[in-house]
Amino acid sequence: MQRRPTLAGDMEYWAARGEMSSRSLARLFRAELKMSFQEWRSQLLLLEAQIRLAQGHSSSRVAKGLGYDSHAAFCAMFRKAIGVSPSEHVRGLQSA
Repeated sequence: MQRRPTLAGDMEYWAARGEMSSRSLARLFRAELKMSFQEWRSQLLLLEAQIRLAQGHSSSRVAKGLGYDSHAAFCAMFRKAIGVSPSEHVRGLQSA
């Protein structure tokens, strides 16, 4: 997931790739990272979104590349997590 972060693949998919049950993967995430698989994946996608935006990618391209169904869904997630829209975030990076 870190090599190709997207919304694709649920916990069962990734557990199967790791040759374990989804319950084992869930327990491993809790034990090692103190967060759920979904929380970790959300953080991974948010970090990747910030990297891509800083590289100059448009927010619609980032949304599509990370597997969001719509640009609006991506922007809502970003605003909820960061407190500003993707475009406001980029403007802040440019003025720093």
